[in-house]
Amino acid sequence: MVSRVGFRHLLLIPLLFMVIGIDPPLVLSLMFGSYAVSGPGVYLWKKARGLPMDLPPILWFNEAKRTDKRTDKAQSERASTQENDETGTDA
Repeated sequence: MVSRVGFRHLLLIPLLFMVIGIDPPLVLSLMFGSYAVSGPGVYLWKKARGLPMDLPPILWFNEAKRTDKRTDKAQSERASTQENDETGTDA
């Protein structure tokens, strides 16, 4: 099933090539500079507004692993404490 492409989208691609064609080094440098500044800019904007920071997916995975390790350690400590209470020995 093929979806339709809007007329505006058909004009944007040639327009982009035309703008790049005016002065490729300058235009591509400006595009790259805008892209490079956008990351820190969005971070500072969100920090100033108090909005939540989105973590990249790899950081979600690492945070989940760290949380699981802390949870496993806490559970094992509780289990050993309960065993010591039941047997009447102190660690």
